[in-house]
Amino acid sequence: MEKNYSYTIQEGPHKGETLWSGCYSATCGITILRVKRFLRKSKYYVLANKRGEGTPDFKHMWNLVCGFIEPCESGPECVSREILEECGINIPAELFVFLETDTRPTVRNKGHITLRYLAIIDKNTKGIDSSHFNEIGTTGGEADEVEERKWIDIDKVQDYEWAFNHAAVLKRISQGLKNRKLIKFYNKNKKNKNRLY
Repeated sequence: MEKNYSYTIQEGPHKGETLWSGCYSATCGITILRVKRFLRKSKYYVLANKRGEGTPDFKHMWNLVCGFIEPCESGPECVSREILEECGINIPAELFVFLETDTRPTVRNKGHITLRYLAIIDKNTKGIDSSHFNEIGTTGGEADEVEERKWIDIDKVQDYEWAFNHAAVLKRISQGLKNRKLIKFYNKNKKNKNRLY
């Protein structure tokens, strides 16, 4: 039997609405690909996917790769698994650092608590096979969960329609990359062996 966290009402006055079976801890993986350019500033891309027909809400909108934490799984392990399932890229959990927790009921989807993790990678990042970065695919996940997946230029994220509050998250990420504060934060915390999971 396939796991399911939600149920779509089939008939009656609330037909089409989604009921959730509880409040869950979700992770959101913000994976940034840095492309170094000779004598110019680096270019940044974010890994994202377009929600398919099999999702309970926000169909055909883009989102950062996210999902629910499974039993006995850390936040970074969840992010790594979701990226492999939804995009076909294996990014080791140890490359992700804790960025923030979102508990605001006005922006969280259905009251779920979101833990956001960040990885900034490039083609030379140890532990990653970058040869298939342009061949993004899928290896699992729920049926019809993902319609499309790709690396999106961080300077063009405003051209996409985003699910949840991911447009606001990406605006902050873009600013942090431009002023280099996010890069400094990532490098400092990646070295910290006692970082939060």
